[in-house]
Amino acid sequence: MKYFWNNKRVLITGINGFIGGNLCKKLLTEGANVTGLIRNKNEKSLLFAEKLNKKITLTQGSLEDKNNLKRILLEQNIEICFHLAAQVEVGIAERDPYVTWETNVRGTYSLMEAIREQKKKIKAIIVASSDKAYGNYPK
Repeated sequence: MKYFWNNKRVLITGINGFIGGNLCKKLLTEGANVTGLIRNKNEKSLLFAEKLNKKITLTQGSLEDKNNLKRILLEQNIEICFHLAAQVEVGIAERDPYVTWETNVRGTYSLMEAIREQKKKIKAIIVASSDKAYGNYPK
């Protein structure tokens, strides 16, 4: 597995989060060419604190924007996609569930459709989520 990631072209959505930043760091040590999609720049995240953003292609944009996703996939010649982006803050979901549905559901199917429409097929898609996305469990 040591050489598997060498020169692989990888897209990570949600790269600005805890898991996305750590995944980016690991893939860079394995020789991958990483592209990250972020909605909001969070300079306190691992991605910026450890200056990983300087070693990758970083794109700011909306996960719901299928045309932008298609452009990223095509321009960066993406082979593998890690879909980690989501609106996971329970308080935001309670206050504005529409935004949460737009990001988590529409964003996911927009990404899947952008991938499906690519002439060069993506080799793998890994979709992961956090337990936070499901809310609090009553005691």
